[in-house]
Amino acid sequence: MICRQKRMRMSNVIVVGGGAAGMMAAIAAAKCGHNVTLLEKNEKLGKKLFITGKGRCNVTNGADMDVLFQNVCTNEKFLYSAFYSFDNTQVCDLIEQAGKQSGATGYFRYPIILRM
Repeated sequence: MICRQKRMRMSNVIVVGGGAAGMMAAIAAAKCGHNVTLLEKNEKLGKKLFITGKGRCNVTNGADMDVLFQNVCTNEKFLYSAFYSFDNTQVCDLIEQAGKQSGATGYFRYPIILRM
């Protein structure tokens, strides 16, 4: 996690939306020392994640970057910065840092704790 400012003072951060991106933004802000409030209208965070991967919470694809880019239909260069800034191995590392093991079915990766 890289905090862009060398010397940060704690501030209050509100993240609107508890989907995958909102939860990642909240985690990043908290790791940089901010006091974070995450707002979500649904009854639980990451609601759509729970229905991915046939209920196993598919969080990333374990394929190599070349394979991922080959499967992008148009303008693969658009995704370079996103894929290389926080890649699929870092997603798995984040899951494991949270104390959860990750499993795989083919290229699909999911936290074992959420397996049904």
